[in-house]
Amino acid sequence: MAGEYDTAITVFSPDGRLFQFEYAQEAAKKKVQLLLVTVRKICVLDDHVAMAFAGLTVNARIECRSHRLHVEDPVTIEYITRYIADLQQKYTQERGRRPFGLSTLIVGFD
Repeated sequence: MAGEYDTAITVFSPDGRLFQFEYAQEAAKKKVQLLLVTVRKICVLDDHVAMAFAGLTVNARIECRSHRLHVEDPVTIEYITRYIADLQQKYTQERGRRPFGLSTLIVGFD
């Protein structure tokens, strides 16, 4: 994975690979084993939503609390999932930022 394409954030190589995305996946894979041993990476976002992750630390609890204060209802699973996905996507498309090296699993019930 080297060459003239590996520094561009949204340009695909001739064979259809996005190197920055592959770098982020590799970073997440390398850290999974280490993080499972040393740090607990499961957090409760709200009364009915939990998130497990590996890689960079993410905290969506603030968004859940903010949503509850403004809307006076707990977040839906779809809302918080879209919020986290949009945040991760911004880092993929903005210049000067690298994609998260992160794997995320969100579970809950509405």
